Amino acid sequence: MTGLSYLIVGNGRAAVEAWETHRPSMVVMDVLLPAISGFQAAREIRQRERKSADPARVPIVGVTSYSPEIDRSLCLDAGMDDQIVKPLSPEPLVAKISEWLRRDIAIASAG
Repeated sequence: MTGLSYLIVGNGRAAVEAWETHRPSMVVMDVLLPAISGFQAAREIRQRERKSADPARVPIVGVTSYSPEIDRSLCLDAGMDDQIVKPLSPEPLVAKISEWLRRDIAIASAG
């Protein structure tokens, strides 16, 4: 058990709206979503962050199912910070989340 809370949404537009409403500590998002793709959602979140009075940048991890090298580049180009490849298993997913949340906590403590 991770002790983390999470919200699952059904499409990229809802992901952007969830970010706007909840301001999560992290976003783990499939790149192939209905309405708008995860790539487009990440770009929109980054654009809204730049316009926000709060300068915090949420870590976004893209969930992909293709070539890790190609998808990593596409994720980074869209403003995502990292990627994880499907099929997802609980252990690698929890490790990736822990990696980014620890990094986020370390940056906040140093600032």
